[in-house]
Amino acid sequence: MRRWAKTVLGRKAKKEASISKLITRAPKFTVQYLLLVLWIIIVSATFILLGNVNEITSMLCRSPNNPAGIITCYFVHENWEHLLFNAFSYILYAVFIQILVRIPGNPLNILSRRRNWYLLNLSLMIVLSIADLTFNPLYRRGVHSCGMSDLTYAMSIGTLASVYGVIPAVQTKDRKEKSSLAIGMLLLIIGLSGFTVISIVDQYDALVKAGERVNIPAHLLGIAVAFFTFTILLYLNSKKHTTRILTPFMVNVLAILLSIHFLLGIK
Repeated sequence: MRRWAKTVLGRKAKKEASISKLITRAPKFTVQYLLLVLWIIIVSATFILLGNVNEITSMLCRSPNNPAGIITCYFVHENWEHLLFNAFSYILYAVFIQILVRIPGNPLNILSRRRNWYLLNLSLMIVLSIADLTFNPLYRRGVHSCGMSDLTYAMSIGTLASVYGVIPAVQTKDRKEKSSLAIGMLLLIIGLSGFTVISIVDQYDALVKAGERVNIPAHLLGIAVAFFTFTILLYLNSKKHTTRILTPFMVNVLAILLSIHFLLGIK
């Protein structure tokens, strides 16, 4: 009986330790999930270095007259600032997602498989492009766009979904660990939400003041499409705690959209 109790307690301790380790230490295998963004960086950087971004943009951009632009637009960025901001943000979100979905009990664990991860990214790229071309009034004026900003904002919402998927999954009796986890998750949620809101508002300021071409509706569509996508994934894969996961996630995304609407409205 004692041997059995030691075995069970030992397994439980290992499980709790593994959860803590996955949260506090990034796994080494995350790089293999960044191949898509690495190719985007290489191709975009090549176009910028060659100095023919404007010519390439006209051929590979997203526009109603260019069906291939649904995919090719993600591989073109207008300048280094545009590329580095998108690439850094995407990598940060992707690393967070791949750490969080590996925590036992996270309903988004299916994204830890490379096939599912790249299938999600490819699907988001296609859906975001089609949604942008369909609902964005800018294209009626002959405007074209390029870059992966909408995909980056979609990944920010995916990171939030991964955080909310973790919260019910983490089970520990250690009060210090529980409180530290709660504080860490809260800070991560506030940081992600704040960064998403502030970055969109700042880009809107750049659009108005400096006349820069920023496709704000595409960024908002990235948030909206990701919201529906990750809501469906959470609902289909969470066997229990569905309400505890979906309700705060939906409220959080709604708060982000309302904050953006309010801040843009007072400018």
